[in-house]
Amino acid sequence: HDKVDTLCLAGEPFALLYISINRFHILNNALGTKIGDELLRTVTNYFSTLTDDHSYMARLDNQHFIIVMKKYVSKQHIYALASRVLKTFDTPFSIKDYRLHLSASIGIAFYPEEGLTRNILLENAYSALCYAQQQGRNRFHIYAFTEDITSYKQYVLDRDMRQAMLNEEFELYFQPLVEPQKGVINGAEALIRWHHKEWGLVSPGEFIPLAEENHMIHIITDWVIKKACALLQHWKQQGHVLRTISIKISPIRLMKKGFIQFVQEQLQVNSIDAHYIQFEISESTILKNSTSVMTVLKELQDIGVKIAIGDFGTGYSSLESLRTFQPTTLHIYEAFIREIRHDRPIENGLISATIYLAKMLGIQVVAKGVESYEQFIFLKQQECDYLQGSIYTKAVPAKAFEKMLAQGILTPQKAIVHKKPVVERRKYYRFQFPAYVKGFMTIIEMNEQKINIGHTPIIIENISLGGMKIRSSLKLPVNQTMKFKFSFILMNQSFNLEGTFRWTLEEKYQIYSYGVAFNLTQEDEGKLAPIINRMTALHNHHEKIEGTPFMYEDIEAYFKK
Repeated sequence: HDKVDTLCLAGEPFALLYISINRFHILNNALGTKIGDELLRTVTNYFSTLTDDHSYMARLDNQHFIIVMKKYVSKQHIYALASRVLKTFDTPFSIKDYRLHLSASIGIAFYPEEGLTRNILLENAYSALCYAQQQGRNRFHIYAFTEDITSYKQYVLDRDMRQAMLNEEFELYFQPLVEPQKGVINGAEALIRWHHKEWGLVSPGEFIPLAEENHMIHIITDWVIKKACALLQHWKQQGHVLRTISIKISPIRLMKKGFIQFVQEQLQVNSIDAHYIQFEISESTILKNSTSVMTVLKELQDIGVKIAIGDFGTGYSSLESLRTFQPTTLHIYEAFIREIRHDRPIENGLISATIYLAKMLGIQVVAKGVESYEQFIFLKQQECDYLQGSIYTKAVPAKAFEKMLAQGILTPQKAIVHKKPVVERRKYYRFQFPAYVKGFMTIIEMNEQKINIGHTPIIIENISLGGMKIRSSLKLPVNQTMKFKFSFILMNQSFNLEGTFRWTLEEKYQIYSYGVAFNLTQEDEGKLAPIINRMTALHNHHEKIEGTPFMYEDIEAYFKK
């Protein structure tokens, strides 16, 4: 820190590389600190061979390093250094009798462009590191808030997570597991939600990977277990018929000592039988950590806790693990459920075979992510034990689930057809594009502070002088404290329009629709109005609209790309 402060005061340009050895803490816990320390010495020696007289290296903690480079020729020189550091991890490290396969991620920030002080520079390099980790192993990324809103959001969530636990910003939601033949609620999955003051309701898919990296996963997992057991006790006291609560468990928590004892304590304190708790762990976790994880899971089974294998069929399905481990429940991978259609005989056959195999082994089957009535009918016909998904209900808060417990039964929701109103009540005429139009959005204001964050892709469905409807893969809050700039091209005319979100709707497969209200200047309005009129005339005469970047590919594939 003192070294970086000195360089900032000197005012000469330098580069800062923030390096993380991915999941080092898991290896350290599994093999012991002696192996971990020897590995760190080996890695440090490798790093030192890559630096020169104009560089400085330091270790922040067990898995994070900093390299400061002065007097570099160009930024490409820094990128090449990052590539050499990552190349180090292509070959396994030999430590005593172990061959250890590791990966690393690097975030890069430059002084003075991306921070004039030590704290800002370190924060920006760390945010770039988080983005690199999100993209996969052995990657580096430059500080890129101006490029992507997602990286900024992850930085904020990582920064605020510990304080959020102290402020009780987390809440448990429950998504019921329903027996499809009669609609009886047989249990529910406990899903943690984070009520963030800026980003609204945040799902676990966004912050749990961060929690695994910053070691908060132990505190969060224990909070979920403690809360679920306390709610079971409450429902028992209210006279409800108790049902099994399923909780996803990170392998990191399983491998830390004291987990079995903690679970037993919570069951005893709340006077809850162990079979009302079920832990779900991913299939890949069992296969990658077979010995250590299996031992803990067997001990959990011995005290009566149920065990479920999640995401079954993700690519490395092991029939041997089903035979030897004998889980209580098997969850079919959600991507398979999406593909259930009358014209998909292979996908349907795979699901049928999985259900049949599980029944032969005495294992219950849960189909997650059931959304359509067609999926519901198929799974019901195949005698799948339990279904979970929006066909019945989305995840709900504890009080709403308690009412469902009292009712005891849920019925599937058939598709609702939304009829267009006969009378158009909008103030402005809205033009429906013949295909989605590509564009970008940037956050320009948050909590009355001017900022410039992100250059995130969107697609535009329709537009008027009052606003437009867009779709994005990014979940954003609907509030008036966050303002955006939307950039797009229509008929060779570039637009940069400011606006806010008025509503949002979650579409399929983590795609979100947003209603945007424009804040147009007279100049913007005078430029946009004739374009809308011209596009409308061309479309009505079945003529091609030139100079507009239409998007014709699958929406999910486009955003993944």
